[in-house]
Amino acid sequence: MTSTARPGRHTAAEAAEQARFSDPAAIRAHMVNDEERMPVRTVRARRGDGAHAGRQSGGSAASAAAGCSVSDSEASTGRTDRLGEVMVPGVDGSEVSLRRFCDSADTTGLLVLHRGRLVHSDWRHGFGPDDRHVTASISKSVFALVLAPLIHSGDIDPRRAIGDYVPELEGTGFGLADVDDAFHMLTAVRYGQRPFHKETEARAFFAAVGMVPAPADYAGPRTLLERLATSREDGPSGQSFRYENGNTEALGEVVRRTTGATVSALLEELVYSRIGANGDAHFGLDPTGRELVSGRFSCTLGDLTRLGQLMAAGGAVGEDQVLPADLIADFWTVPEGPASDVVGTGDERIDRPVLAYRRGWWLPLDGEGALVARGRSGQRLYINPSRQTVIAHFGAHPVAEAFDTPRFEPVFARLSRELEAREAALTPH
Repeated sequence: MTSTARPGRHTAAEAAEQARFSDPAAIRAHMVNDEERMPVRTVRARRGDGAHAGRQSGGSAASAAAGCSVSDSEASTGRTDRLGEVMVPGVDGSEVSLRRFCDSADTTGLLVLHRGRLVHSDWRHGFGPDDRHVTASISKSVFALVLAPLIHSGDIDPRRAIGDYVPELEGTGFGLADVDDAFHMLTAVRYGQRPFHKETEARAFFAAVGMVPAPADYAGPRTLLERLATSREDGPSGQSFRYENGNTEALGEVVRRTTGATVSALLEELVYSRIGANGDAHFGLDPTGRELVSGRFSCTLGDLTRLGQLMAAGGAVGEDQVLPADLIADFWTVPEGPASDVVGTGDERIDRPVLAYRRGWWLPLDGEGALVARGRSGQRLYINPSRQTVIAHFGAHPVAEAFDTPRFEPVFARLSRELEAREAALTPH
């Protein structure tokens, strides 16, 4: 079973545009091996002998083996199927096997780790361990691992206006907001004179920065900064949650102006070269060479689990404390104010809060104590330290009203509990 929607009549151009967002095969083709579709900047898995463009961070690089969560031999292109028949909540709310859920969720790849070892893998549609995949808005969570240390060290003031750091944005919707409000998606902006609509603005952003071809009659911004400069204040910041790519992109520019370094170089030195990654990662670039930090980070599925393991271990890889433990713990802190009670695509709030949003990461309020990075079309990184589970998923599910949205967090929570129960059953009493 895969995604289907009601057919309609479209011109050739409209049909191509429709397929880009509603056909799983077209979505998958767009997500894999991004360097074939737009300029990229490499985030290296290993630091070389030469100096980097960014500032040097303290500590030694982790060895290739330290904290390695998925080995080359484990991450084969077949299946390590220990969970495929576990019953989980399906896309339509019924109980289905994990395998059937992945069918309906248009899964491209799935890795499940428990106690640091691979217990389940599912590779589909020719995608394999060596293939990079765009992580979509998981990029926001990855970028948070660059911005949060700069706030932690005092290099960036979270209560200072973004326009103070980026003069080109002074007086704009983002320029008037402070850093911490943007980090928590608490700005209220619109573009031009039109009312804000999340998916409309997401697609406008994609066209402006070159992530997808712009329509033939397009006359809008052509660079990241041009797009951000069209933002206008639609209300006071800090009063309501509004998930918008521009928040993260404005913060990316704050980081570049503050450090004089590219985000790629900083991520490489602070984090990525120290986690034992098997392959280089990429950031997609706008026409001026700026990283698209809100949605164009790409890496292998195995290396995404390594980032998850880093978070689950309190910022450590083996003996190397890559990021401060208190900084990592802070991501698990439910914030005060509007970000303490939010919903994302496909979420439903009935009689109590279901999600919080903390500095680029999502906190399901289900009692599991998990931290989640989310991206459109089914990109997920689920981290549950109490159950010692890390789950990474790449997918190609359409984002459109005609399609049911898979709810991955309840599925991954079920898998975490199942793994803990199996472990308990094997432990002598």
